[in-house]
Amino acid sequence: MPDGARGAELARGAGEVHIQIENVGHSLATGNDFLANGPDAWYELYAVNLRHVLLCTRSFVDGMIGRGRGSIVNLSSVEAFRAIPSRPVYAAFKAAVTGFTRSLAVDLGNAGVRVNAIAPDLPAPLPVRFSDWVPPHPPRHLPGWGPVGACGGHPGPP
Repeated sequence: MPDGARGAELARGAGEVHIQIENVGHSLATGNDFLANGPDAWYELYAVNLRHVLLCTRSFVDGMIGRGRGSIVNLSSVEAFRAIPSRPVYAAFKAAVTGFTRSLAVDLGNAGVRVNAIAPDLPAPLPVRFSDWVPPHPPRHLPGWGPVGACGGHPGPP
């Protein structure tokens, strides 16, 4: 079944959708090493981090416009705005989510549909020190990647 038909089927089965939250993504190692991988590996990251945002939004936005109200919330990542080691492909797709969200907000604002993005870091409850998460090479970059010393502002384990 083509993507458009699947989206229409999804929208029919969901009924009236007033709030759409896109909260799927990953930055697993597959495809992230730009120099070691090619389009096939990058596609996996595209499918999880950007493609679903476009498809789901397209499936539900007409109903929101028709009702003159609705809210779309896309989860991007802080990596859309800063450099991250060993994850350039993931960062590119999260930046695309952010750009899509901004432009769609302009397109749909006058139709009564709000479109916003949230760009979280790793959640605060995770006890993850940056030194445990990013490669130890080169350590001089750690303060810039985690200015508060840890992911999501959590100090990590003692």
